[in-house]
Amino acid sequence: MRRWFLGLILLLGVVIPFPWVARGANDFGSPQPGRYVYDRAAVLTPAEITDLERRAAAINQVGAPIVVYLRLHDASFEETVADARVLMDAWSIQSAPGARDGVVLLFNLQPNDPRHGHFAIVAGEAHVRSGVLRQHELDRIAAEMLPALREGRFAAGIAVGLDAIHRNLTVGPPPQQRNWFQRMADTLAHQNLNLIWFVATIVVLAWGAVLWMRIPRPARRSPPLTTTEPPSDLAPALAGALVRGRVIFDLMIATFFDLARRGALSLQPVPKTLPSRSLALVHRKFPDAAAEPLVHIALRDPQVVQSDYERVVWDSLKPLAGQVPVAVQALRSALWENWPRAQQAIRAELIRRGWFDPNIRRRRIAFLIPGVIGLLLGVLALAVFLLAETPSGGIGVLALLPSGLLWLVVADLLHETTSQGKEEAMRWHGFIRGVKQATRQRVATLDLDRLLPYAIALGIRKDLDVHLRAAHLLGYVPIWLEKDQSVSDNEGDLLLYEFWKTVETTLLSGSSSRTSDTSGDGGGASSGSAASGGSF
Repeated sequence: MRRWFLGLILLLGVVIPFPWVARGANDFGSPQPGRYVYDRAAVLTPAEITDLERRAAAINQVGAPIVVYLRLHDASFEETVADARVLMDAWSIQSAPGARDGVVLLFNLQPNDPRHGHFAIVAGEAHVRSGVLRQHELDRIAAEMLPALREGRFAAGIAVGLDAIHRNLTVGPPPQQRNWFQRMADTLAHQNLNLIWFVATIVVLAWGAVLWMRIPRPARRSPPLTTTEPPSDLAPALAGALVRGRVIFDLMIATFFDLARRGALSLQPVPKTLPSRSLALVHRKFPDAAAEPLVHIALRDPQVVQSDYERVVWDSLKPLAGQVPVAVQALRSALWENWPRAQQAIRAELIRRGWFDPNIRRRRIAFLIPGVIGLLLGVLALAVFLLAETPSGGIGVLALLPSGLLWLVVADLLHETTSQGKEEAMRWHGFIRGVKQATRQRVATLDLDRLLPYAIALGIRKDLDVHLRAAHLLGYVPIWLEKDQSVSDNEGDLLLYEFWKTVETTLLSGSSSRTSDTSGDGGGASSGSAASGGSF
């Protein structure tokens, strides 16, 4: 019993004093009506307090309740800022509940050396939002106070701060010292900028226009014949590059299906009744394949492979061919990994035929030069317009920037085809027009096996999809697609079309962050405040 009682006494003696100690650190006492300066450190004379009271009262009269609080307390600068906010909340230093328009100057002076310590200036959210006492202004005011405080002249340092706060509240923040960029903008703004920018815009546009006129163009000829049959036996990848004017990844997918059509390889969709053991093997090898249809890839006849870029496609499929089912995404990844080699081979073949310009990079750089110059001048015009005290030269922003961007876009979209290549491409434009017209007329007598690779390469696969869907309902099966014999015909047809749609969305197109915004009107007088200060 005695031990229990002694333990309780010790517990009370240890635990209870801590709240009182914590409270004692920030026991600011109670505010007194009409009083603004609280010198608990006794470092100010009565005359100095009277003078500071007068300056603080002037601030209070313009709508900013203020308290200047000095005390002996050993604390860091961060703790001093926190103490100032605690004081603002504890005394509710604001003109009305929720106004948040108070100001606090709090000094924590070292008990053993009151000439040194830390101080903080805290301004309520209302002054921060209005800009009169935003963070930059508090930093400036604190910097102006520090020289006098470091000399031990507390009254003079506080007076400097109070006067600066009053000036900001009544007149507004002083104009900021303009840096070198702003002074340069002022100098340029006094020139006849609109005329300068207008001339520069004309030069940039004319420069690019001359380059544009020098691009070789095919001779004017009669419109190509509209047909639903490919105009030649040109490979889909080469035809697609001619029409698009560049070599893109879709051409490799088109080559993949063209090789399948010609018997070099075949695909077999894996039905949903695949044994669980095989599925587990596939998902272990390709974790992302759980929600994808799976296929078997079989390499049939290497003699069909002829060109260099077809060889790249063939080599890409070798690791995937065999008995193990493959996810469509894994198939796309294998083709994408080898795409740079295929791209280079397709471009080399087109250059050899005279259909692609071997100097396309030089031609693009020629357009980049006026584009970059126009863009840089436009950025300079924007800087002058924003930084100069008297904004001028808006025509540079409205004209130069778009002019520079225009030629940058042209350089990026510039076709690689020569005039001879464009003449050859015209025949394929007639084929594209014919397929689209057949789609609108619901004509379903197309050679889908042959047209599918061309539709992918020429960018009209969505037009051909109408025919594919109708053909599948009539029992059409591509010659390169092997049906699984364990499923019924209806289920197999459905699976075939579903497989094609998966290929379309996965092979051709490839396959978030969340933010939260919480806000409220809660909090005390210091909620949303800004703070500054220093050490002396």
